[in-house]
Amino acid sequence: MRNHVWKGGIVGGAVSNVMMHIPYNRELVCRNEQVVLGGQYFNETIAIAYAKKEYEDGGPVPAYFRFDEVGVENDTISDFYLSSVFGGQLIPKMKRYKSTKEAMIALDVGEVKAVMGPLGQLEHGLTKKLAVHTPPLPGLAIGKWTLSLATNFRWRPLGYAVDDAVVAAINDGRMEAIFKKHGLTFTKPNW
Repeated sequence: MRNHVWKGGIVGGAVSNVMMHIPYNRELVCRNEQVVLGGQYFNETIAIAYAKKEYEDGGPVPAYFRFDEVGVENDTISDFYLSSVFGGQLIPKMKRYKSTKEAMIALDVGEVKAVMGPLGQLEHGLTKKLAVHTPPLPGLAIGKWTLSLATNFRWRPLGYAVDDAVVAAINDGRMEAIFKKHGLTFTKPNW
């Protein structure tokens, strides 16, 4: 947020008026005077996508990854969680990718049996031979969060206008329709 909404890029970057896909956190809102968080529009959650033929009785849980290869986007919540759970026992079966999209392609071609990541990104990469579920993830401190918008503190009227547009789109069903159009599950934020 510092480089895109508040101060600008370190080398020749402009300040943006609004930035989307920011995890909403009340503590961050209170500590940051330069950026205003608002426009909460979606609840995201960590999930596991899997090859249906590999798990015919239902989706896998992290314990399966002691034996089955799992893909994750490098340096993400999913990567850190699987690296640390069960005392690091899953690390040998983890494959790290540059993006969740690349991990989902690897899943589709059979390079891994499952992929862990944000539900929206997993759903976007689903094919007919893949499925996704949200199992319990013991020890994961933050497995669900609300996504919001960030606005520069000098542009509060713009932030209010964007907030109003987001709330209207959620209340009249347009937001859910956008998600559905892209094959994603919409989970309304808890205002």
